Amino acid sequence: MLVKRLLPALVCMFAAGSVARGALFWRTWEGAKYPEQELWQRYTRGGGAERTLSDGMLTLDGMASGAIVDEYYWNTQFILGPAQYLRLDWRLRVDEVAGYADPGVAVAAGDYGDVFLVYQENRLLSLSEGVWINFAPGVFHKYSLTSKDLVAYDLRIDGQLVRTGYFSPPSSQSLVAWGDTGEGSSSLSVWDYVRFGVVAGYSPGSEAHVWRLSNGIQLGNVPEPSTGLLVGSAGLPAIALSNLRRRRTVR
Repeated sequence: MLVKRLLPALVCMFAAGSVARGALFWRTWEGAKYPEQELWQRYTRGGGAERTLSDGMLTLDGMASGAIVDEYYWNTQFILGPAQYLRLDWRLRVDEVAGYADPGVAVAAGDYGDVFLVYQENRLLSLSEGVWINFAPGVFHKYSLTSKDLVAYDLRIDGQLVRTGYFSPPSSQSLVAWGDTGEGSSSLSVWDYVRFGVVAGYSPGSEAHVWRLSNGIQLGNVPEPSTGLLVGSAGLPAIALSNLRRRRTVR
């Protein structure tokens, strides 16, 4: 029996306010710079991973210690309007994992809940659902998570639907996070891109649509959230992202 604590990032204080239904945005990291140089927040423990940024890809080498955490997150709030959907895309190769699971991706949507995916070399686990999904090891895969209602989600690997699952409510945060997320395991992973937002016209698997968004052709209609959108009443206290997913016992 192994008790895993995942995604222990300390989330900064931010203003909690309402975002108008129908507010579209698209935030990407494409490997041109380290994520924290492109407005993503970085959190590390155990000294962080050894990092290499080369050819538009970020290598996170945390094999030196299971105490290493090196993750990137972005706080935002979103409400889906009619014919809108949440989309999270990433391209990743997991080269090595020592321990249970280490690299991971999470998206949290406040009261709707969250989806938390963690990796071994040849499979990933939907943590709250206890469901494993296999993939071919040693090569890059494209992943896409979409949701029309923040209740159910579809997960695709290389364009193929591999899982229809459900958000696990509730979550205390509204954010997306990715990277070397596990504490107690170690890993070596290579990240090519991460793309996240609320977009119009539900079209899962439409790579052309996502490509146009990420290359700016439609960015005039898909503004990123401004500070003003997030200003509300009182600021939330700082909270460990590990509280997003409580301690779980994994057999």
